[in-house]
Amino acid sequence: MIEANAICKAYRQAKRRVPVLDRLSVQIDAGEFVAIVGPSGAGKSTLLQVLGCLDTPCSGEYWLNGHEVSRLSEPELAAVRNRSIGFVFQSSHFVDYLDLVDNVALQGFYAPDYDAARSRSRAVELLRQVGLEHRLDHRPAELSGGERQRAALARALFNEPRLLLADEPSGNLDGANTEHLRNLLLEQNRAGITIVVVTHDPDMTIAAGRRLELDRGQLREAA
Repeated sequence: MIEANAICKAYRQAKRRVPVLDRLSVQIDAGEFVAIVGPSGAGKSTLLQVLGCLDTPCSGEYWLNGHEVSRLSEPELAAVRNRSIGFVFQSSHFVDYLDLVDNVALQGFYAPDYDAARSRSRAVELLRQVGLEHRLDHRPAELSGGERQRAALARALFNEPRLLLADEPSGNLDGANTEHLRNLLLEQNRAGITIVVVTHDPDMTIAAGRRLELDRGQLREAA
């Protein structure tokens, strides 16, 4: 599903070039559950943004589902994200004045065949799937941290992505909510979704079938 070859990514700070990814290569097969670990500042979030087509590499090739996406235009990348990729971030970024159903249903707004009623029905189905059927008419501020992350997962699944990317999804959660979220991710992986998660949670890395460590701009298999 994912094949990255010699990916380089750097940023400018004033007049200084700061390298983050240094000729990084990785292959992730469809159906894998991969945990990416490494020290803070190593570039894990940057890597996830490249894999999620939220950012483009300075050089190298990135292939997703058999198509090279590293040279696509922004509208083309947006179409890839909408069609193939779901995201769960540490901060959920909900629209505060909308209830939970409408927040999740917003994911269908840019679909060519958008239908408001069908989108809301899909949102309700997903929220029930993650155990939030009692919170459908609540706004984000009325939810606990664990509930917001479960809602974020429901939103990420709205377009039936083949790839789910999660950036420290349990970083702000307590032990019980972290375990609940981890089990939900495992359920999605067993259903066939490829999952790549950046995490510092040791239990999440155990749950993942494969562990990769990012250090000095490159990935290596970790025990």
